[in-house]
Amino acid sequence: MTVFQAAIWSGNCDYSWTSLDSSVPAPLGSMDNLILDDRYEVLEQVGVGGMATVYRGRDRRLGGREVAIKMLHPHLAQRQDNRLRFQVEAENAANLEHDNILRVFDASGAGSDKSYIVMEFVRGRTLSDVVSEKPFRVPELGVMIAHEVTRAVVHAHRSRILHRDIKPENVMIRHDGVVKLMDFGIARALDVSHFTTTGALIGSPAHMAPEQIEGGPLDFKADVFSTGILLYFAVTGTLPFTAATPHALLRKILDTDYEPAQRVRPSVGRDVSRIIDKALRRAPEERYASADDLLSALASHLNLVGIANPGSELRSWAKNPKQYEDLLCQRIITRLHELADGAIHDGKPHVAIEYLNRVIALDNSDHRATSMLASLTESARWRRLGKRLVATIIIGTGVAFAVWRVIPDRKSPAQIQSVNEARTVASLRLERDGVAQTLNAVMRFPTVRIAESPEERQERRPEEMFQPVALVPVEIRVSPPAATLTVDGKVQRGGSPYRLRLGQGKHTAVLTHPSCDVCERTEYRFEIGPKSQPRTLNYAVAVKPAYLIVHTNTDARIFYGGTAQGRSGEKLKIVAKRPEPWAQEIRIEAPGYQSDTRQVRLGPGETSEVRVTLEKLSSAP
Repeated sequence: MTVFQAAIWSGNCDYSWTSLDSSVPAPLGSMDNLILDDRYEVLEQVGVGGMATVYRGRDRRLGGREVAIKMLHPHLAQRQDNRLRFQVEAENAANLEHDNILRVFDASGAGSDKSYIVMEFVRGRTLSDVVSEKPFRVPELGVMIAHEVTRAVVHAHRSRILHRDIKPENVMIRHDGVVKLMDFGIARALDVSHFTTTGALIGSPAHMAPEQIEGGPLDFKADVFSTGILLYFAVTGTLPFTAATPHALLRKILDTDYEPAQRVRPSVGRDVSRIIDKALRRAPEERYASADDLLSALASHLNLVGIANPGSELRSWAKNPKQYEDLLCQRIITRLHELADGAIHDGKPHVAIEYLNRVIALDNSDHRATSMLASLTESARWRRLGKRLVATIIIGTGVAFAVWRVIPDRKSPAQIQSVNEARTVASLRLERDGVAQTLNAVMRFPTVRIAESPEERQERRPEEMFQPVALVPVEIRVSPPAATLTVDGKVQRGGSPYRLRLGQGKHTAVLTHPSCDVCERTEYRFEIGPKSQPRTLNYAVAVKPAYLIVHTNTDARIFYGGTAQGRSGEKLKIVAKRPEPWAQEIRIEAPGYQSDTRQVRLGPGETSEVRVTLEKLSSAP
């Protein structure tokens, strides 16, 4: 199995790793010359769990393919219910085909003297082992792993399979960075008609949902809770629920008593901490409605910080952890600065402060972030003082107006004249350090115009002094409808068309598509003016461009779409309008040669090459 070496945190983006070691460690034990059912040769022991021992083996029928053999402990295999539970694991996992789920190839038959499951052999380590040695320097690495685990959970739920034991020990990170969810030993297939199942206290207590502890009905939201715990662990390096005794631990889970992730580790940031908090709500109906919704929230955050394809990013990390983490740290800091600048431009200094706090948590030597944060904090202090002053003036004016309203017989011009000349002086004595200070605030009553008759009198109404903030209805239609829409940093729920009410000013809409590998994060900006009418916006997710290189025997121009796009030998960028490959007609022209027309296959994010030999024009007689 691959050994992930421990990391040393140096306090900024310099994060020291040794390279990944692909050597196989010494076996934990061996079972010499054991062959199961004349097919599977047991080679060495590689792990031990509460129910079973895992061995590395070889499939003698399929060319010696390397496999993992999970064998039920002999003392447990004597009980029929344990053997049945083991068989259920094989059946549940065998029905799930997904890149992020450990594959099951075979299982022992009813007549076998040993209970075992034959699975895909993964060279790697569990998420628990990796993070326990050293938490990830950049929390987004943990978010990416949780994203891949959630993809597996979504697939299982679509097959009506509830895992019930999602935890870091059941997540393998393969040596090439691929994440695998395993151990469906206590999974339950949900009845389609009732869609719930009554769960006993089976699983790992520190990772259970409250309703699972209470033995109540379970649905897919129990897995959402456990995935939230896994995300918390991946980004902070600790579990949210810990206690000295099992009873105290269960009580903490039932009370959802935990320290917010952002407080445990400031570099996690507000957005990820909020995702965790929603996944860990006590009441199932207050959590994400499904694992799909949790996946969308994770993908939205990753897109916000510039990570469009978590699977590809993790593969790059596995190749060179140190180099990747250094680059990722700088990428995230650069992106956070961009987001902070955008928030300041949009008049949202409190949002900018959140981003800058993350920058400093990731790199405390970032002087630009420190300077900007100090300036914003000072500005915020003055804004608070200004708001208090305005509130005092408004209250004082309101009191004066109320007094004026209750003065009897306002029809008398003499009395009105008396009111216009009235003054009130409020004395406020402040005691501080034994020294008395007097603050005299002079407040004038509003002047009343003396009209010839009550009908001609013009009075100033309070509602004329304050105008409510107008919200403009905005409908946003997205294409494709499955894309995720984020407006001003907030993921929108429901579906296309999204109906919002937005205030005046500049707004940012971001479209992402977590299940589309060739789609790009697409940002749109729009503005609502003081007299804007209800409007409808149509936005589409951008697709990665295709690239084309045409090789010819002479210098030629390449035409498509009716215009010249470049020359032979150049890497031509072609805008893709859909995520599927398509056929594109091109024309190749060169002076003194016959032009040629070809159909080439192009695909988003792909580079296609074509070779064309142009024929010379024959000379005129």
